[in-house]
Amino acid sequence: MKERIVYVLITVLFVGTGIVGGYYYQCNKSKTEIQNLESQKKDQIKALQKEIADLKEEKEILEQTTDGIEYINTQYGFSLTLPDTWKGYTVEETSEDSISVYRFKLPSEGDEIFEKGDHLIFLLSIYPKKTWFDLQWEGEPDPCYLREHDDYIFDYSIAQHSPSDFSQRLEEVKDVVWTLKFNK
Repeated sequence: MKERIVYVLITVLFVGTGIVGGYYYQCNKSKTEIQNLESQKKDQIKALQKEIADLKEEKEILEQTTDGIEYINTQYGFSLTLPDTWKGYTVEETSEDSISVYRFKLPSEGDEIFEKGDHLIFLLSIYPKKTWFDLQWEGEPDPCYLREHDDYIFDYSIAQHSPSDFSQRLEEVKDVVWTLKFNK
């Protein structure tokens, strides 16, 4: 009987040791897996942080290269980017016979011909397509076709006469009109 008790105790001891060992192994294995996962997540977080930093840098570069003043027209759903040198610009809109004309003006110090104040730098005109093709440009400088959008044609004309302090601004007009974007 004593032998049997010793045999049972040894068996229980081996089985208990196996169970405890297996549990310990599983715990360590799980702990190692968790540590590996944590390490992978930390690496992923570092990679994402670097990507975010790179994107922020790209955004700053884009913001530096796209500086300017944005003119937004909600009626026809377009925008133009004007240079910072056009600060203080004004736009006068007129409409006649389904043609809309936007007169972009800039402040000027004036000269011997022009008084100090706002003066025309360029016109942006918007025509229904049919009207555009029916018009004849008699005695006027031909407008420059810019783009079509929906049922409209957009064109522009640079001011023919302007104050002497507009010489640099007049050179910027073509760059401005090519920033035309449609928002709708």
